[in-house]
Amino acid sequence: MRPIPLLTAILALLLGGGSRPPEPEAGAYFLVIGDWGRSPRDAERHAQQRAVEGGMAATVRASARAPVAVLTVGDNFYQHSPADPHDLLYRTAFEGVYWQRELEVPFWAALGNHDLYKTVEGNLAYARGG
Repeated sequence: MRPIPLLTAILALLLGGGSRPPEPEAGAYFLVIGDWGRSPRDAERHAQQRAVEGGMAATVRASARAPVAVLTVGDNFYQHSPADPHDLLYRTAFEGVYWQRELEVPFWAALGNHDLYKTVEGNLAYARGG
């Protein structure tokens, strides 16, 4: 499984740079998800996340072209913000969920209030490539 890179628009600003989004072509689109996160103890949400991931992949297949990126609009994690880029939560709640080939596009994430629960340092380090 190839991990999907988590590039963050807000974190890029905090880091003083980052990649500039490409100029969209005619017909270009983004997928947007919000409040999609879960806590490490919330196994029930895993099935719900997988259903959303399947719908996202089906949308890409139906459009016959990849989105420019997936935008996450906050609350990517609940009750436990990953403390470092190697936190298992990235693998179980993100990389292990949004893995289909159709979703191998940049993920640009904004942080919500739940993402700031303990620290943003893990998210910053993960966005840098860990």
